[in-house]
Amino acid sequence: MTVHVSNPAFVHDLLASLKRANYSVLQVGESTVEVSAPEATTAEQARLHLGFYLANWRARHPGIVADIVP
Repeated sequence: MTVHVSNPAFVHDLLASLKRANYSVLQVGESTVEVSAPEATTAEQARLHLGFYLANWRARHPGIVADIVP
């Protein structure tokens, strides 16, 4: 799944946070990361888990948007 971060200065923080949560991540652009969810049995489950994780991350970074790219 691809995630876009509204402020490129926060990409490294998101990468580190996702790695600590055992996600596989790779920065693919200045403000874009590719994410693979651990332990997900289906693509829908992976997307749901990542969505919850990103909501939590955004709550800790007011004003920064990090969303899954459709």
